[in-house]
Parts: sequence; structure tokens; C-alpha cells
Amino acid sequence: MGNIPEMAGDAVPLLQIALDDKSDAVKIASARALCRLDHTEPALQILVDHLDNSNPIVGLYTALFIEDLDESLAIRILPAIENAKDNPYNFTRRVAIRLSQKYQADNADVREYLN
Repeated sequence: MGNIPEMAGDAVPLLQIALDDKSDAVKIASARALCRLDHTEPALQILVDHLDNSNPIVGLYTALFIEDLDESLAIRILPAIENAKDNPYNFTRRVAIRLSQKYQADNADVREYLN
């Protein structure tokens, strides 16, 4: 739904309800769609909360969804990305390292945000 925002506006209330689903996969997919539709709260926090998920598949997809976010959103959760560099799962760790390097090396705004 986040890929076709012009057709997904009516889905926002349902996506917000899905943030409370018992399935972590449903939660992070809904959070991604909401972020792509510019409904970032509390969707962004759902992604942060699931980055270090005990299920490696959920953590992997959360990392990929964060990587797919608009840069301005990713910068807001940079501390969580930094923490994920110590994640026990290799893939999540690699994505976190890549994002950390990207945002800190290429963006003066990020360096200013962190200081």
C-alpha cells in the first residue's frame, strides 16, 4: 500500500489498527506502509522497536524497511540504527552498519543532528 499512496489513503485507519496486531510481521508491514504514506507516528517507533526482534526474519525485514525509508525519517531513528550494529544477526548488523556509514559520512545535517 505504501507503494501506491494515491490509492491507499482510505487504508490508513486499517493500517493504524494493524500496528496492534499480534503478528510482528503484520505490525512492521503496516508501519512501513504508514511511513511511506507520511503517517509516521507511531509507525516509526514500531520499526525501531522491532529492529532487534528475537525473530531474525522480522529483524531482517525491519532493517530493510528502515533502509527504504525517506532519509529524513531514517535520520530521526539513527540512535536505534547505531544500536543495531551490535545485533546478534549478521544481516541486520550489516544493514545497520551500511546505514550508519551512509548517514554519517554523506550528510552534514546528520552530523549536526547528532551533536
